[in-house]
Amino acid sequence: ASPASKPVQWSYHRLFATAARAAAEVLPPAPPHQADQPPPVAAVLVEEGLELPVAYLACLLAGYALAPLTASDPASRLASACEQCAPLVVVLPSSHSGHVAAAKMAVAWPAAVTVTLEAVMAEDSAAPIPIAHARVHPTGGGGRGSGSGWAAATSTTGTIPAAAVLRTSPDPATASHVVFTSGSTGRPKGCVATHAAT
Repeated sequence: ASPASKPVQWSYHRLFATAARAAAEVLPPAPPHQADQPPPVAAVLVEEGLELPVAYLACLLAGYALAPLTASDPASRLASACEQCAPLVVVLPSSHSGHVAAAKMAVAWPAAVTVTLEAVMAEDSAAPIPIAHARVHPTGGGGRGSGSGWAAATSTTGTIPAAAVLRTSPDPATASHVVFTSGSTGRPKGCVATHAAT
């Protein structure tokens, strides 16, 4: 944006509703896991801007541990990070740099599913989500700590408000983030933080 342009402002409700829509309609569902198991990881290469907090929150709502990475990093550094955290999904930038990031990730970690939030960022976040798209668990999941299941629904047809798409509460002992050191003295090292710590 140019200095003369008006900054874009979102309400917290719109931020959450957009992230919930992304978690429901864009990201593949994260497999359940326990605290003593490696967490399902989503690597986020989104650039700074409104899309970044949406991507972070969407990954957490979808049940992933979040691994923030930088799209401009060399493919070798991205590969090193991915070898350690083995992301199941990679959220790429919606901007032109997303093509460059996609090419790097195709070399660094081709096993991951790659997605962008371009479509969901442009949608009306207040519009209801079709239940069939939201992957709503018919019984509300396994309860606190199960690591799986969307909020309960009485039907598999119809729609629900985007902001109502919530996962069950995560086990505080499970991983929420995998953050990597700069690697200035060697290979970047992944540091795992739990939901209890964050």
